Amino acid sequence: MLALLAPLVLVAPLARGEAPTRVEVHHTAGAERGADRAFLRLRRDGAPDWISKVYRAWAAHAADLDGDGDAEIVLGVWSTTPRHAEPEPHRTVWVLDARDGGLYERWRGSALARPLRDVRVLPAAPADRLLALEQTGDTCTLTVYRWHGFGVVGDARRPTPCAPFCDPREPCVTTAEGPRRARWRDDALTLEPWP
Repeated sequence: MLALLAPLVLVAPLARGEAPTRVEVHHTAGAERGADRAFLRLRRDGAPDWISKVYRAWAAHAADLDGDGDAEIVLGVWSTTPRHAEPEPHRTVWVLDARDGGLYERWRGSALARPLRDVRVLPAAPADRLLALEQTGDTCTLTVYRWHGFGVVGDARRPTPCAPFCDPREPCVTTAEGPRRARWRDDALTLEPWP
């Protein structure tokens, strides 16, 4: 059985010189692992709506990963392509680019270092980073990834408890000291008290 969730709305400039675009992520949560589904609707003043194909999606974020001033859509997608010793389906990250009035797959990231539990956007300058919660056996790691032209490369790793992020949108992590906001400053991952 699928449960229809309220649309997630991301408002971001997806192309230079354009007004911010309203990106609605219409999502259903399945009862079984990998049963989630989502489609994206782009809404711009004066233009017809654009609707994506249906993705096996479990997350969506807007981020300027390449530092060009335009937001990309970071989509968490369930994959059945075998890798690691992960159960199937397993979590992957895709990056979608806006062009010609729609969103197109720029990178379908199966190349994260460890099995993925969750991902958030880590605001940074000049370009945002991805903060991944990865797990190997009973050990979890926070890994900061940066875009490098085609795909991502890891910049920093830090052991962490195997607990979910403490906020559905923000880079809030659970530590032994309690919730902490993750930040990328001076080329380092820092954890600060969560409000």
